Amino acid sequence: MHLKHTHIALVFAIGCASFLRAQEPIAKTDVKTYEIKGSYGTLIYEGKVERRETEKEFEYLIVNIELIFDPAKSVNVNVTKEIAAKEILIVATKKPSEGKGRSTILQRDKKPTSIVLTEGSPTATLEKIKLVLTKESVGKADHVGLGLTDGKLLWPITWDEQTVAPKLPQKTTLPMKILAPAKLELVSLPRTDLKLTMFSNERGTASRDYKPTNPSLVPLINNEQVAYSIVDRGLKSGAIPYTDRKFTITELPEKLSGLTLLQTRMSDKGIADSRFSVVLRATKPCYLFVAFREETTLIHEKYGLPSWLEEFDATDFAIDTDNPLRGKYRVFVKHCPSGRIALGACASEPQMSSMYFAFAAEAE
Repeated sequence: MHLKHTHIALVFAIGCASFLRAQEPIAKTDVKTYEIKGSYGTLIYEGKVERRETEKEFEYLIVNIELIFDPAKSVNVNVTKEIAAKEILIVATKKPSEGKGRSTILQRDKKPTSIVLTEGSPTATLEKIKLVLTKESVGKADHVGLGLTDGKLLWPITWDEQTVAPKLPQKTTLPMKILAPAKLELVSLPRTDLKLTMFSNERGTASRDYKPTNPSLVPLINNEQVAYSIVDRGLKSGAIPYTDRKFTITELPEKLSGLTLLQTRMSDKGIADSRFSVVLRATKPCYLFVAFREETTLIHEKYGLPSWLEEFDATDFAIDTDNPLRGKYRVFVKHCPSGRIALGACASEPQMSSMYFAFAAEAE
């Protein structure tokens, strides 16, 4: 990260939260790119697929996949004199719980194609083909992949969405010797009138306004909650980081104590929609710090980091609370210019993680 004339630092911690009305939402499209390369039988393939998300679906765009027919290749599956593909398809499948037998097809989508590969004409290209799966199916699947079929044989294009390594933060090189509280404004809050996409995996789909049923957590719900709130010099031991929970901060580095606190709502942690945003305004350039509870970090490592967090770097800071489920918060950082700063969705499993809270500081 390159720093020039920076004057403010913002620090954020990811745990659990809920919603407020966003007067000026920031539209954004999450796009993941998958590089594909491999072979099956006499088919060799290489190319790129992009995944875009809508409210309830994932749209997979085959940007381009180069196909090569190699009849001289020594194989023992799908040995044919030609590949006359009639369809390109995408499937979401799940293995049986006992680990034996055929996988269950949760959903498939397909498009017709008329590709014929022969020894005399061994190459072809798939491009600009869109296939769609629901987020619910992808969340429950343990494999998402492509394939070509001639109606009898299937040539899998071995790409598994669940095994693609997500982008994770690298170690920061930012100098943070002295941090002082910074002035922040709350510009807009999450909208409550939108039907937002929720995090979904094999455990199920998160609810919009998550409330715990664990007996140790129920007494810590704050039913007299307010919206997201900025508290001047509010970050300190004993501070309450969430407006809808009674958890307090029990441990934080002395360097961070006394910074400007942004209280969030724990109940928003299961939201996974790119339209979710909390918008702040900083009067000077700043460092924006985010801190994830360790369980949330593990979930992001498995299912992918929300795109708005991909520009953050890791720090050595850690924060703890008296949440009975425990788990410290790991802190991450990003440099931001003065003006508006948008925070996105936590996109995590409600039962196993927490939403983020935030705090701001001037930089040297």
